[in-house]
Amino acid sequence: MPLKDMSLAELSWTGVSFGALWGLLNFGLDYLFRNDGLDGSIPLLILSFSVAGALFSLFILFLAAWFADAERQSPYLTMIRISVLIWLISVVMGGVASRYNPDRYHFDWMDHFWGGSKVLLLGFLLGWRIKRLTLKRFG
Repeated sequence: MPLKDMSLAELSWTGVSFGALWGLLNFGLDYLFRNDGLDGSIPLLILSFSVAGALFSLFILFLAAWFADAERQSPYLTMIRISVLIWLISVVMGGVASRYNPDRYHFDWMDHFWGGSKVLLLGFLLGWRIKRLTLKRFG
């Protein structure tokens, strides 16, 4: 089933639910493994990570529905490709910003690798959910 044939409600529900789940997982990984710690209270951080994850995954899904030719590609490849492209754009823009203002923007390969691995996880989760919706609808 092409992504373009999915309803707006299906795409929105998938994006919000799996994005919020990814945001909670993202918060847990950052809380456990980041050296510098997190600023703010735990409930506020959980809320902000969940909302940011939901908005980011909605953005990925709508871009995938707009640009992807999903009849020839699996949902996994479509979601992973678009999420990684968005991540690469942010890495390049961060590099440009750090070149012009190095005191404010710091280019750190480990942070970019960490973010890229989490974006791959989001792409995989969204691809899995779209695949499940496809199987449910067309059995």
